[in-house]
Amino acid sequence: MVECVLKLDGSDELIAGFYEDNKTSSSQLSFEQLVPVAEKSLKTQGDAWGTTREPLFGTLDYKDGTYSFETSGYPPDKWLKTVALKYPNLTFTLMACNIRWGDEGLKFYLAVRGDEILKDEISEWYTKITKEDAIEFIKEQGWDPRAKYKDPVCHPDKVETF
Repeated sequence: MVECVLKLDGSDELIAGFYEDNKTSSSQLSFEQLVPVAEKSLKTQGDAWGTTREPLFGTLDYKDGTYSFETSGYPPDKWLKTVALKYPNLTFTLMACNIRWGDEGLKFYLAVRGDEILKDEISEWYTKITKEDAIEFIKEQGWDPRAKYKDPVCHPDKVETF
């Protein structure tokens, strides 16, 4: 899963308009609302949105122009670039983080306003970490390796910037 934070900057009126345009009866944010796909499939959604699914149910939160949610695979960068063109007076900042436990991860930062890309960075890392290394690290941090934590392991607001 990819943990995402999408921040909107602009007038309260424009942010409220974006919120209203992108919500559905069952969700506060839908990629389909402004970037519809003719045939729903993982490929067409991935091509249109950059990720293959809508924000995952139960992971979406919205407060004061900031959405927090999870997607599958990759962040919705293509969706955001398309949506930014429809809201040229809003600045969108998307931060995402995905740790694929064990050997690789991804940090992503995209800031866009209209057709201007203000920042677009991605960092992937690959390491060879054994299960024993991971458990040792968890113990060093004072965490219980058998516990199920509600806090995410990697949250974009807590990840060092590039």
